[in-house]
Amino acid sequence: MARVLGRVVRARSVVECLNSVVRMHQARHRTLSQPLIDLKRLYWNCREFAEGKREGYCPYQHLGLHLPTYDWWELLHTEPRTLEQKVSNRPVAA
Repeated sequence: MARVLGRVVRARSVVECLNSVVRMHQARHRTLSQPLIDLKRLYWNCREFAEGKREGYCPYQHLGLHLPTYDWWELLHTEPRTLEQKVSNRPVAA
C-alpha cells in the first residue's frame, strides 16, 4: 500500500505548481496563448528534478514515457514523423 501511495501525486499540488509558472509568465506578458502553454509544459516536463527522491529524473520518465531524448530543445526540433517512429518502435514495458 505504501508503494502505491508513494507514487500518487496530489492534484492540488500539480495545479498550484502550474499556476505559479503561469503567474510568473503573466507578470511579464499579458497574453498566454495555448502554443506558449504547450511549450512551457514540454520544458517543465523534460526538466530533471534537482533534489529529493525524484532527483535526476524528469516527470516524463516518472510517468514511464520512453522518449529518444528528454532534452526539450532537441524534441522541439525533431520532425513529428521521425519522433513518432522512434517512440512507436520502442518496446512496451510489461
